[in-house]
Amino acid sequence: MFDDLGVQDQGYLGAADLETPNIDRLAAGGTVCRNWYSNAPVCAPARCAFAYGPLSHSRGCSQQWGSVAPLRSDSGFRPKKAGYITGITGKWHLGNTPNTVPNAHGFDYSYGFHEGCVDYFCHRYYWGEHKVANFHDLGRNREEIFEDGQYLTERIGQEACSFLSRVPADQPFFLYTAFRAVHYPMHAQRNM
Repeated sequence: MFDDLGVQDQGYLGAADLETPNIDRLAAGGTVCRNWYSNAPVCAPARCAFAYGPLSHSRGCSQQWGSVAPLRSDSGFRPKKAGYITGITGKWHLGNTPNTVPNAHGFDYSYGFHEGCVDYFCHRYYWGEHKVANFHDLGRNREEIFEDGQYLTERIGQEACSFLSRVPADQPFFLYTAFRAVHYPMHAQRNM
């Protein structure tokens, strides 16, 4: 899942001003859902509905201009209930308390950040209202980890690949990878 990626921002969908060769290759070799819509115009409830089904507000997830209500603990993650090994890498943005983090909602493995956005290099959240102090927000399975200086987009992809390499060949799995890019503000990698 990509935050704020426009429907016509990929080459395979007709973008003439952008080159997206990796996404185009994924589309050419995978399944493209052409009759799909987001059930919310902002990221947190759209993310909630993607993972837990429609009507995200009925699951306790709502967002009003930056104030996110966390996902209810009884939301019931469908892939886990069906026997899948489950993982998430990247942005969660559905709660940051022990009862609202990904591992509390049916994810066997979790790597990423819990709030809406973090700096791509120091992994700190500092876009809150004036009463919210900035804080470090990067973790793996409920444990805070520090990877200062490592580019978040690459790390999210690496963790997704690592998760896939550990899944047994005969085991069904669900991997939810939510990149922070292209969501504002954009922090480019230094050596591109």
